[in-house]
Amino acid sequence: MVRARKPKVAGLVRAARDYRDNLLNRNVLLVGVSGEEVRCLQLRFFARHFMHLTGVRTSRPMRSVDFFHRCVDGRISEHDLRDDVRGLSEVKLEAARAMFQSDLSATSFGEVNGARLYVGAEGYAGNAWACLGFVRDGAWYDPMTLLRSPVSDEVSRSGRYRVVAVFSKEIRERNFGLPERLSFSDGDDWDEIGKRLPEELAYLTLVREEQGQGQG
Repeated sequence: MVRARKPKVAGLVRAARDYRDNLLNRNVLLVGVSGEEVRCLQLRFFARHFMHLTGVRTSRPMRSVDFFHRCVDGRISEHDLRDDVRGLSEVKLEAARAMFQSDLSATSFGEVNGARLYVGAEGYAGNAWACLGFVRDGAWYDPMTLLRSPVSDEVSRSGRYRVVAVFSKEIRERNFGLPERLSFSDGDDWDEIGKRLPEELAYLTLVREEQGQGQG
């Protein structure tokens, strides 16, 4: 049985600052491949998303944006937080250490496999340690949950895409610049992958020197 206790303030502040430094008001693009199929996933991150992702509940009403800024500024205290009865926020803050990065530390993404339909996520992106759940909002995908679970346990094998490139930009910027990370394997050809990108992303090109530096 999990003993009820307050979420750790230090972990919460660290997570908020990682979120601010790497994801806040940014659009992250994951380019994935599955066989010859190419799929792109564009996520956006706002201050209002942070509170729900951490699973933290406050002891008094507090706007999600205000909560985020209090955490970033180090103005949050144990008195502001409710007991973490089931240990969910502790687990989510562990996952945040991996996922609140400019490239999300994502190695694959895909559609849900049906194991957690009660969560409401439409898909997950992540790695062998943790993953981020997301839902569509118009033309965007928004983050809605964090799991301390391998992404391979949460997405269907047939709907899983291996991440080969990650791009990040401020939401107000029109186009992505150079990639945050490339993860090409033997047989991957960016020229061929580029031909299968959506028309609005056809401008994404990489010179061979950049490909070589980013492989791994």
